[in-house]
Amino acid sequence: MSTRHKTTDEEIASLHPKIRRQAANCINELNNSQSRYRVQISNKWKNKEIESHGGYRSNSEQNNLYKKGRKGDTVINKKAVVTNAKGGKSYHNHGLAFDISVIENGEYIKDGDKNKQIIEKYFLKTIKKHGFEWGGEFKDFCDPPHIQKSFNYDTDDLIEMDKNNEKLNGYLQIDENNKK
Repeated sequence: MSTRHKTTDEEIASLHPKIRRQAANCINELNNSQSRYRVQISNKWKNKEIESHGGYRSNSEQNNLYKKGRKGDTVINKKAVVTNAKGGKSYHNHGLAFDISVIENGEYIKDGDKNKQIIEKYFLKTIKKHGFEWGGEFKDFCDPPHIQKSFNYDTDDLIEMDKNNEKLNGYLQIDENNKK
């Protein structure tokens, strides 16, 4: 289940066991499994790398991210906002999401629009093939690096499961066939 990249493997290990293998397979396929995270893409976007960052997050870490660009719940700097989800309300908090970075010539692509275009044009089909949902398609908050698998649970369901201690070996007992 290795991606041959230490940081990415560590992030994948932080995910819920139900999605670890799929996440690793997805990352490997995105990077063509030929060499260290290189995706050979035609012409203009040749030699892109993709790396996972931001797997599991604690509620405290999520709340710190939520504060970016805000004073309380009021947005004061829209460009600084990185999430609309408070602690518990992100699939990251339940190990069911990870963020990816597109890297070009050793540099992270920081331009959000360019990042979204690259993921949409070259990687989205593979992401969906592995059963993941893509944050670039979210209606209320476009989040191109975000990839999640909800298993048809909303975050309120997951919070309730956590409160009821519906866990096995420390992880929520996710029903892969949930038809909610």
